[in-house]
This record gives sequence, structure tokens and C-alpha cells, in this order.
Amino acid sequence: MSEEKPDKKKKVTKKQEHKFTSTRLQLAQRYEAAWHKCYYDAPRWIQATVIEEPDGRHAKAIAHNAALLAETESWETKDIVPTGDGGKVWSQYD
Repeated sequence: MSEEKPDKKKKVTKKQEHKFTSTRLQLAQRYEAAWHKCYYDAPRWIQATVIEEPDGRHAKAIAHNAALLAETESWETKDIVPTGDGGKVWSQYD
């Protein structure tokens, strides 16, 4: 009896590079704007708790609500100031 060898899969030698497209950038900015909105809409004590415990339950709740908000198609982002952009105002409709 001869055993058939399964086809060997081709090895990937290079890591796939992440391409930064304008769509990915806009989506990242949308999620960031949603997080900022959820954070600043929360009471001050929750904001302080998120700063003290960035991996705590309140931070996770804000991140969860931000993801839900960002994925809502009816939510319009206006005049987002993304982090690390030098204060430049970004608008979704530019």
C-alpha cells in the first residue's frame, strides 16, 4: 500500500504589510471620534476611573459603546480632531 502525501502548503516568507489606505484612515478616525464622544459624555467619575484603570470595566464599556456608535451608519462625524494630527481639524466631507 502506498500512502499519498497531502499537498504541502506554500510557506509565506514575508509578513503581509498593512497598507494604509484612505478608507482605513477614515474608519480609524471614525472609531476614535466615537470613543472621544462616549468618553466625554460619561460622568466625571467614570472619566477619572478610565484614566486610573485603562483596562478596567468602565474603559471596556466605553470602548464597547464607541464601537457600536462608530458602526452605526446614521451617526455623522463632524469636525473630528484626531490624536497626533497636530490639532488639524478633519471633516468627513472634505
